[in-house]
Amino acid sequence: MAAQVKVDVNSMPRIVFTGDSQTVGCVGAMDYAQMMSWEVPLRVFNRSVGGSNTTHLLSEFHGGTVSVKAGERVVEGDGVGWYAGPYIGQRVRIGTQEYTVDAIETLDYVKRICRLHLTEPAREDYTGTDYMFEPGWRVRIADVEPQYACFMFTVNDPRWESAEFKARLAEIVRRCRDAGIQPLFLSGVPFMDAESGGSHGGSVSYTGRRAQDLLEFCLEEKLPYGDVYRTLDLLDPQRTSVWADTIHPTDDGSIIAVHALRYLLRQMGATGNPYSVHGYRAPDVTLPDPRDPALQPITTAQPRRDRDNKLDQTGHNLEAQRIRDEYGLIANADGQSLTGGTPLVFKVEVGPLQRLESFDVEVTLGAPGEVHIYNWTDGAWIPVAQAPDLPPRNCVHKRAIWVGVSGEAPAVDYLGVTLTGDVRPWQPRTRDRAIVWPPEGQFEWAEAGNLLPNANLTQVDGDAPAGWVSEGEGAVYLPEGVVTSGTGEFGGPRRDQFTCAGAQFTQTVRPLDMLVVDAGLQDGGNFLVERVIDDETLDLRRSPKEEQLGAVPFELRRWSGLRAVPGGSCIEVSEGSSWRTSVCLPKGRYRFGFFYRCFNPGAMKAAAVATSRVDIGLENEAMFRPLRFGHRLDSSYVWLREWKDFDMARHGELRIEVGAQGPDAMQYTGFSVEER
Repeated sequence: MAAQVKVDVNSMPRIVFTGDSQTVGCVGAMDYAQMMSWEVPLRVFNRSVGGSNTTHLLSEFHGGTVSVKAGERVVEGDGVGWYAGPYIGQRVRIGTQEYTVDAIETLDYVKRICRLHLTEPAREDYTGTDYMFEPGWRVRIADVEPQYACFMFTVNDPRWESAEFKARLAEIVRRCRDAGIQPLFLSGVPFMDAESGGSHGGSVSYTGRRAQDLLEFCLEEKLPYGDVYRTLDLLDPQRTSVWADTIHPTDDGSIIAVHALRYLLRQMGATGNPYSVHGYRAPDVTLPDPRDPALQPITTAQPRRDRDNKLDQTGHNLEAQRIRDEYGLIANADGQSLTGGTPLVFKVEVGPLQRLESFDVEVTLGAPGEVHIYNWTDGAWIPVAQAPDLPPRNCVHKRAIWVGVSGEAPAVDYLGVTLTGDVRPWQPRTRDRAIVWPPEGQFEWAEAGNLLPNANLTQVDGDAPAGWVSEGEGAVYLPEGVVTSGTGEFGGPRRDQFTCAGAQFTQTVRPLDMLVVDAGLQDGGNFLVERVIDDETLDLRRSPKEEQLGAVPFELRRWSGLRAVPGGSCIEVSEGSSWRTSVCLPKGRYRFGFFYRCFNPGAMKAAAVATSRVDIGLENEAMFRPLRFGHRLDSSYVWLREWKDFDMARHGELRIEVGAQGPDAMQYTGFSVEER
């Protein structure tokens, strides 16, 4: 007898992300939890709090003075740190009464003046210091009832000794295991401190210590761990991942956390769920081709976002969280609908086609509209009522069916698909084993065993790396070294500019070069160049603390590579230009590898992502066709790495051509050709 499985939002295992502001998604950037919701067969929640640490998650906390009047919903706080600690929905005891927090408002960060907005009127007057927030665990973890919980606590837990920090991690794990939750951990993103040439007042070494503690703890406790900190320290010495404000990752800068989570969740078996729902809004008023890249994913509720998905701490209340958790809106037929100004489209993963006898689509509309299903055989949307007349293979493509809802104002209250056949509910695997990302060898580069000469581009032949030939004006060689020196002064309204008469900076200096000043400065002499204003003026990522410096000697140093590859050199190429090299290889199987990044510092805003792509070709006479790397690779302003296996059918010359696709330049270094 055939079995049945219902696929809807509720059939997806839940994963909750929590941590500090690096998980929140700040300064206009998107959170990496949101990015994961686009691709994993899991229901994603983010319950992170900017400025919070493990104390706020595990323990009661208070501080400062509060004042509230009976009948009012606003609590005034003086000398409080509510912008960093409590989360909406958390309970707070004020005097003898307990309330629930609906929203948090910060009036003055320096004076620590804040407000709490309550879900109900206060029951009595109170002014004083006798108040207490409950631990954040209930509202941030337990109430979500997740199967998985991901924790990123590092930058706001610097003062603990390693033993104390590990004890806090152990308490997190104990609570997770008691509740049947699989925990996983990430280390934080390194911020742009003074040593890195940026203005953040802390020292990134604290984050490094927490990363080591996490690694040791997760290995000992057999837990999944993604080492985001040390990976970015290897791949991103200029801290482009936090370019917007020196500490919070940009949309682009979250890519390393995404890569870590992809690997960990896959190794944990969490991505093996064959049944899931992903929702999208169409780019215009017509039902789109399901493969249209302009489809806009519906949202999970990002902290600090209001009901319109705008960055607004005060507007982030319980109602905004409900509205922005758009998967929750279609989880039950309860009158709370997902709406859209354009058609709503849903990809419903149904598992292997051969196990499917039939399916039944159930959609509860919140407004007049039409429900369609995509017929892949005819390449057209058809009314859902016609679906039972078709064999499942007409509507199932890559293990998914696509449902579309159109109308004047599309609204969906519930969506589910009942599958009939050799199907069964999916259960997450549970096992304790240490899983560490990056795996051994992922980012290690060495000359030993590398068959490609000058693969780190440090050997120079004229104005090119030895063994390489360029074509086109957009092909540039960027070796490590001092590009100019002299004597100059700090200036500008914020003293974050540097001037040198007659310097010709536009001809010698590039963004991300490092100004190094020899003047015995309190925070060191490194100043990262943000942009070149003109021949005599540079815009910097920080200013010196000293007020009166006058003229100071300086060097401008270029180090365009990454710490994983010795030498600090790279080649750069724009679309229409190229670099070429070759190497003779005997018959055999090989792996070709390289590091790459998109380069456009002027575009590295909070919500920006890299727009250009890798374009690399491998060719020899014995290949049926050239091997190419292209648009399918992730691209980022952070250095990434990729490999490709290939065969040499006979002894011959392997030709390598390096280019770019898109409006921005691409940079490459750390090439490798190794025997498999």
